[in-house]
Amino acid sequence: MAPADQRPEVSLPEHGANGMPETPDVPHGANGATSEAAPQQPQQRSFISVIIHSFFIIPFLIAVFAGLLVVTWRILTNEPHTVYDYIADVKVGGATKRWQAAFELSKILSDPERVPGEQRFVAEMLGVFEASEHDDPRVRQYLALAMARAGNEAFIEPISVAIAQESEGTRFMLLVALGMFGSAEVMPGVVPYLDDESGRVRSGAATALGLAGNPQAVAPLQRALHDPEPAVTWDAALALARLGDLSGKTVLLQLLDREHLQQFPNVDDRDQNLLMATVVEAAAAFADPELEERIATLAREDVSLNVRRIAQQAVNNYGKR
Repeated sequence: MAPADQRPEVSLPEHGANGMPETPDVPHGANGATSEAAPQQPQQRSFISVIIHSFFIIPFLIAVFAGLLVVTWRILTNEPHTVYDYIADVKVGGATKRWQAAFELSKILSDPERVPGEQRFVAEMLGVFEASEHDDPRVRQYLALAMARAGNEAFIEPISVAIAQESEGTRFMLLVALGMFGSAEVMPGVVPYLDDESGRVRSGAATALGLAGNPQAVAPLQRALHDPEPAVTWDAALALARLGDLSGKTVLLQLLDREHLQQFPNVDDRDQNLLMATVVEAAAAFADPELEERIATLAREDVSLNVRRIAQQAVNNYGKR
């Protein structure tokens, strides 16, 4: 046996204050509790990324791709509506679709190149116009406008006959549509409405006579200058100017005075600008010193850029006479 003083030394754990041995430090190895927590963080991030891609990003990309395919297909296969397509919509479409189709007709028929020349078109238009008698008033109004823009005089008589059956607003529109044909034929059917009980209808009749361009309308329009309704006198003066008659010169000068127009609360700024621009274009045809001076003032000082522009064009044209 080894001597007592040669026994190997044995390291015993030190005791803590409570008499229990202190726990030695555990190295961060593969089996340690601490070492197990660390690798789990990238695994969790990877799992979340898979969820995001599977349930959000990939479906979103699929939806975008599908949407692009649909849009591309529609672009490639979509063809513009023809006149007959819109006529069919007026015939069998829903309440809203019918007047909208009539409105689209009135737009596309303003292009002479898109007005069909065959008899089928005339027959179809007459058919839908007759059937619109008890429909939404807008359907008949826009159809009349479309027929006027088409310019076929076969439409004049049906519109003339329909006026007497309609309400105030529709009568106004049908009268204006008649004037847009620019035909002397419309005068006999329009002049009686200068004595209508409705000021708006009288105004429509005056406008129609000016657009129709029949010199024989001068005398009835001169009488309309004394109408108690201001709007009727305004439209009569404009109509006379379009017919080359300056009987309404005093009224035209008033219409070129913005302060005068401001006396009428129902004529807002937009209406004033439109009215003044229209009067400038009509009055510029006359070599009249007073009208020329008023138009020149508008070209320099009016608050509306559009009115100034049109007035300036008129002033420029004075020098070309």
